[in-house]
Amino acid sequence: MHAPNNLCIEVEGGEGEKQCLHKPLTPILPSEYFGYFAIATVIGIANIGGIAGGVIFVPICTVLFYFPTKEAIPLSTFSLFCTTLVRFVFFSSNSKNPEKDTTIIDYSVVQIMFPTVLIGSYIGVGLNIILSDVAMSAFMFILLCYLSYRSFKKVFNMVKAENKEKA
Repeated sequence: MHAPNNLCIEVEGGEGEKQCLHKPLTPILPSEYFGYFAIATVIGIANIGGIAGGVIFVPICTVLFYFPTKEAIPLSTFSLFCTTLVRFVFFSSNSKNPEKDTTIIDYSVVQIMFPTVLIGSYIGVGLNIILSDVAMSAFMFILLCYLSYRSFKKVFNMVKAENKEKA
């Protein structure tokens, strides 16, 4: 079953095979208006919190814009790049660290994280090519549940340690 705003056409020389393309930009559907609002709101809030919000972009694109998962993931990556670039250029590049005479960005942390981000990107691109949409969605769901669990566990341990120090 295809989404209501996808256009499916017969492939030339195919035996009943159809190729589905995403609809043109206009006319804008009601779900897309809600999607634009959701993307602007969620990514704005995520940027305030220090994350780019790319993870939230994939479900919005699949549910409200009817993109397949394999197309929503590169869109998410591009949105992550754009929001990070805007945040860096306008807010972080000239901000000074209040405790030291340096910029607010700790480049030693960047040097440690960047290789792992690149390796993760290469693995993700490979999995996106190999796995089906359903398998990719399931993999992302399981990975995000695991990472959420670890994050919440770390937060609870930090709060517990802070409360111990105060007492």
